[in-house]
Amino acid sequence: MKYKHRNFIKNSAIAFGAPHLNSLYSNYDEFEDDDCGLLKNVCDIHVHASPDTKGRAVDEIDFVLDAKNAGYRAVMYKSNAWSCHDRAFLVRCAVSEFECFGSLCMNACVGDKVNVRAAELAIETAGNFCKCIWMPTVDSVYQNESEGRNGIGIPVLSRDGVVLPEVVRVMEICAKADIIFATGQEIFLKQNVRENQNLKHIANIIESIIIYKKTHESSIQMNTTILNTLTPS
Repeated sequence: MKYKHRNFIKNSAIAFGAPHLNSLYSNYDEFEDDDCGLLKNVCDIHVHASPDTKGRAVDEIDFVLDAKNAGYRAVMYKSNAWSCHDRAFLVRCAVSEFECFGSLCMNACVGDKVNVRAAELAIETAGNFCKCIWMPTVDSVYQNESEGRNGIGIPVLSRDGVVLPEVVRVMEICAKADIIFATGQEIFLKQNVRENQNLKHIANIIESIIIYKKTHESSIQMNTTILNTLTPS
């Protein structure tokens, strides 16, 4: 039986925060159900799957099985509520010969500020499968203000607009481990880092910053930039 690549593309676009797939491949019926090569060596770096605090369309193991069949090269899971780099270890045990990674978000699950120790432990976790540390996303100051919530959210900048010491420390941890530092929902952090000459010593990570409201072109560039970070050739 031929694998349904077309169905996998549809499901990925619907379920896993990949809105640009819809604009890139709006006419799914153009693709045959046999291997068209469209997904060969793809590295999906932003996948939400079960277990999570929200309902998800598929669990982490089933998604990896589908991704492997579709020709993916690697998957990196993200949860806004929990770490998932430790589960990547177990997914790899269940599904052989496939690259699966996880990430960690600096949301309320690790405290009310950016937690340096949590970043250190993520890097030290068995297997070295944490490939990205996100600054606050759903619990960010920007997200709280945008949605009119009570509370200030988890800060990444001082009142004077300076990057907080704990954020710089996490940047350094990411740089040393050669993994992605992601700005998450804090667009002002992205602007600050790009303009701050004192942070240029973390250049290899700054180049891989994930922009919250990314455009079609920047998403493609981002994937190209971190390809070797995920799965060195």
